[in-house]
Amino acid sequence: MRKQSLIYILTGLFIIPTLEGYTQDFNTTFYSKKSITLTVPQVDRPLVGMQKVEKEQSPYPDQIAYDEVRLYDYPLPALTSAVTPLQMSYEGFQTVRSNYIKAGMGNYITPYAEGFFNSRYGESVDYGVRVKHLSSQTGAIGTTHSANSYNHISLFGNMYLNDSRTASGQVSEAKADKLGGRMSYDRWGQHYYGFDLPIEEVDPDSTRQVYHLLAMEGSYLLDRKQWFIKPKVNAYYWADKYEASELGLSVGADGRYRLGEAQYINGLLDAVLNKTTQQEVARNRNRVHLEGNYNISIDQLRVKVGGKFAYSADSSQLDQNIYLYPDVYVHYTLPNNMWGVFLKVDGGLETVNMKRLTAENHFIGQGQELLHQSKLVDAALGLTATVRQNLSLNAAVGYGIYNNMHFFVNDSVDVSRFNVLYASEEATGVFHTNIELSGRVGNIRGGVSSEVNVYNLGEQFEEAWHKPLLTNKVNLGYSYLDKFDFEVTLLNYAGIKARTIGEDGFTQVETLPMIFDMGITSDYNVNEKLGIFLKLQNLFGSNYQRYWRYEERGIQFLLGASYSF
Repeated sequence: MRKQSLIYILTGLFIIPTLEGYTQDFNTTFYSKKSITLTVPQVDRPLVGMQKVEKEQSPYPDQIAYDEVRLYDYPLPALTSAVTPLQMSYEGFQTVRSNYIKAGMGNYITPYAEGFFNSRYGESVDYGVRVKHLSSQTGAIGTTHSANSYNHISLFGNMYLNDSRTASGQVSEAKADKLGGRMSYDRWGQHYYGFDLPIEEVDPDSTRQVYHLLAMEGSYLLDRKQWFIKPKVNAYYWADKYEASELGLSVGADGRYRLGEAQYINGLLDAVLNKTTQQEVARNRNRVHLEGNYNISIDQLRVKVGGKFAYSADSSQLDQNIYLYPDVYVHYTLPNNMWGVFLKVDGGLETVNMKRLTAENHFIGQGQELLHQSKLVDAALGLTATVRQNLSLNAAVGYGIYNNMHFFVNDSVDVSRFNVLYASEEATGVFHTNIELSGRVGNIRGGVSSEVNVYNLGEQFEEAWHKPLLTNKVNLGYSYLDKFDFEVTLLNYAGIKARTIGEDGFTQVETLPMIFDMGITSDYNVNEKLGIFLKLQNLFGSNYQRYWRYEERGIQFLLGASYSF
């Protein structure tokens, strides 16, 4: 195991210099008008151009293209990455219109339709609605045995008070208030098709699962020259076909107070009420989060020093505790302004609930134990670089210590459903390396990233079940004016282990084959309003398994058209 882990580490470190370009974590939002996906149980986002994330600004109606799509079925939540988060923006077509209708058809009987409409009432109110449907009537096995579907509808509105907006949407005065709200409903339909029975003996209706998610959020931003504060309320209701449900309500605020030209204080308070019901057993899982940090810049040096407080109150007494975490970041830019080094030491209580678990793995069984994951501390050293403003590098190496890290294992009776196991008897150590390289030359953009995670599980588990040791992502794109955009993406997972039960009743380790998934996305604008798109995925045609017994579809395509107005 140690020898194999060393091989993965070396592979992850030395693959980088051989490639050009960039890529980034799945859970990064972008806005575009032509992004689509083939496989959905959940909303996805493709790998595209890369820019550093700045403080979030709400787009004005004439700037929104409002599309969040996820390219692959199984996203990995950020675990140990010490690299500064990057935001991917669609760099193909820069002319983005407010309203659009998109429709297409793919193999596996895959209809796709999406529409977005927004408008403005007077000078201070904007509102909009978005609807989407994507489904596949057949899948990797059988006819409807592995079918799935996704439906979405959302409404949003914003009221801008006491501000003066320029044509670019920026506030030109030192006073701005914004009242905003959003409501959405998502529905995922799928099947537990990883069964070990002959397919003719399985009724598709008996393996069907449906997830529902109703979410609402509201906020009020008070933004002044020296400070801002943003009170907010979020609520959601999650449910599945088997009468499991979850209700969450979060009330809190975050803000900043500027002490001077290069000094400020950040703060966050969040109180969460949560009730989960499984197999007619209800459980309250309330918690409180409090964060604060002091930030200062002195010439080439940037420093953040702070801490985090969390209190978890669980009615089952399995997860009741008070947690304190560090929050330190130091970055020094070398005199040439091209290279920089940083140290990051942080931690935090990471929410684990049914909404999150079923987003990570759509094939979770019923009656799961729930424990929040505590990142006790994670320390990392890193390097940043920018060369001629068209090539950037972020890299880090570190070690984190976790309590209650969760893993997915197939149920010993019904192998098509997964149980959640927690490393709660002792802490889990994670050695991690992260590297991201991005670049652009003229109309060509590209990037590569690699992440290695090596788990020290002690005596609890034989392997880090279903967590890859190595993740590589590569993309290369080309755009021509506002007429044509083409992009190739490649995803690679290695070192995924599954737990099986042998005929003798003892645990066995199943090593899943290395995953290579290649996709192509192409967009062409016929004129200012009409466009066509083509998306290809899994071009190697491999029925790989991200989770054991769940084969991916082979080569997939989706062809369609868009109309903007």
